[in-house]
Amino acid sequence: MATHNIYELDVTLKDFKPTITRTLLINGERTLAYLAYTLIASFELYGSHLFEFNQDLDIGRPTTLTYAFPIPDNLESFVEEGHQSVLSTKVNSLLGHPELTKQTNFVYDYGDYWEFDLKVKSVQTQDISLKQIPTILAGQGFGLIEDIGGLGGLQEYATAYKAGNLDRYHEWLGDDLPDIGSFDIEMANKKLKPEISLIKGQHEDIDWL
Repeated sequence: MATHNIYELDVTLKDFKPTITRTLLINGERTLAYLAYTLIASFELYGSHLFEFNQDLDIGRPTTLTYAFPIPDNLESFVEEGHQSVLSTKVNSLLGHPELTKQTNFVYDYGDYWEFDLKVKSVQTQDISLKQIPTILAGQGFGLIEDIGGLGGLQEYATAYKAGNLDRYHEWLGDDLPDIGSFDIEMANKKLKPEISLIKGQHEDIDWL
């Protein structure tokens, strides 16, 4: 087995109660794109939207860096705004300087605008098989529902689920409606790597790259 920097991350959906969170392990040599696919899969999303990481730094003056997916139609503005590519930036580069970092977040879907707070719990150099990671160590809440309308739509769904008033959601989502208050870590880990592979393919195995 080779030696790798392994990050333990706490990732929490911002501004929503009850708390929806994941604690996971990720290899520091992975790209930010791969970290994004891992987060998307961890929170039961499908990866059908774009995403970005934002990091507030204290380097003598307030500075915010944005790492996003480079789309050819938007490359000019991508460069002008100083964005960096998630395809070429490694997790180590984003998370490896905690003494300078004030805040790091992940945004998925510019419509629903799901925003997550990322905190590094620990970084360890380990002799570990990469077949063991990424993995989810803990979590709260089922996750999110794609295209439900952001925080407001998710709150409406949670209220309707508690009241048993789910007819309109059955019409849209089918019979097997999730309880967003529940979390099955065994099932989450079983699905994690296959879902990551699917999401990666959606973003990278296409003609725009």
